[in-house]
Amino acid sequence: PNNTLLDCAGASISRFLSSRSQNLRYLGVTGLASIVERHPKYAADHQLAVIECLEDQDESLLRKTLDLLYRMTNPVNVEF
Repeated sequence: PNNTLLDCAGASISRFLSSRSQNLRYLGVTGLASIVERHPKYAADHQLAVIECLEDQDESLLRKTLDLLYRMTNPVNVEF
């Protein structure tokens, strides 16, 4: 995979995650989930934006966000 393209995709996804529109945030969470699946290092840059999606009232967005957070979890970013 081309790292430059992944960086551009990550930048675009971050704009979706910070949108006021629930549909765009859902799209951002879905897009980031597909990137994180193959390249987990891109998750750290967007972790706070994803956590902010948990404040939404839309149940499908909440479920998708929780699934993404589960995929993003690793021993480095979890505190006990």
